[in-house]
Amino acid sequence: MFIGFTENYISNNYQKKIVGYQNIIEKRENDMLEKADYLIQLHSELKKRCENENIKMFEINSDYEAEIEAAYKFIDNKINLLK
Repeated sequence: MFIGFTENYISNNYQKKIVGYQNIIEKRENDMLEKADYLIQLHSELKKRCENENIKMFEINSDYEAEIEAAYKFIDNKINLLK
């Protein structure tokens, strides 16, 4: 399972929400994330790989808090299946 951002989300939230919420390790290790276009490319490639490998991918498009809930529910369901 992967979680990514759509081009729409990256374009509309790059500076304030993506760069603004990076933790110190991400800032140190991922200088390439300084460019929104590069991040859009990475997420597009990840989505294609997930589709090709039949791996579940959740995409955040506009409302991070609301949309991440689907990923949390997916994880909870997988955990419940293991019980």
